[in-house]
Amino acid sequence: NPPTPLCRRLHSRSANLASLMFVLISYINIYADNVNITSDYMERALGPVPADFVTYIPIVEAKTPAVEVLAKIKDKGAVIVTKNREYFGMVDDGALSQKGTMKFPPSLKVEKLVRKLPSLNSQVSIENAVLYFYQHSARVLPFIEENKIKGGIKRETMLSSILSLHLLSGTKVQEAMSSPVVAI
Repeated sequence: NPPTPLCRRLHSRSANLASLMFVLISYINIYADNVNITSDYMERALGPVPADFVTYIPIVEAKTPAVEVLAKIKDKGAVIVTKNREYFGMVDDGALSQKGTMKFPPSLKVEKLVRKLPSLNSQVSIENAVLYFYQHSARVLPFIEENKIKGGIKRETMLSSILSLHLLSGTKVQEAMSSPVVAI
C-alpha cells in the first residue's frame, strides 16, 4: 500500500525538524569557535542532556499486539519497547509512516515495528543527542540511567532548549542554512 497523506506529512515533518536541529547545533559549534562565548554558556549549549528533559513515554512488551499501542503512539508520539524487561527499541509515528498504513492485523506484534534506536543518558552531550535524532529521524529517544528506563526525550524538547539559549539571536537565515539541503 502507498503511504497515506498523513503518514507522508508526519515523516516529512520529522525529517525537517531533525534537519533544523542538526543545522542549529552545527552553527552553534561554528559560532562558538568564532566568537568569545563564556564557558558556562557553552556548557549549557553543548553539555550533557539534562534529566529534566525526560518525559513520560509508555513502555510496552515486545509481544504486545500492535493495534493495542496505536493510541499510545498517537498520544505520546512513541512507545518504548522492552523484551525480557530490557530496552529493545522504539516505535514512533515515523516507523508507522514507513509502513504506509495505520491499520494492522490483530496478530501483528509490536516487535515487528521496532526501530533499534540509541538511548540517551546524562552522559550524552546535547550535541550527540541532536546527532542521534538527525541520524535516525527519530521523534523520541529513550532515556536510560543505571539500566532503568526513565522515559524519553522528544525532539521538540531538544530544539526548544537549543533555541532558548539565544545563540542565534541576530543571525540571518542565510548564515545558518546549509547548502546543499541536509534533508527534506
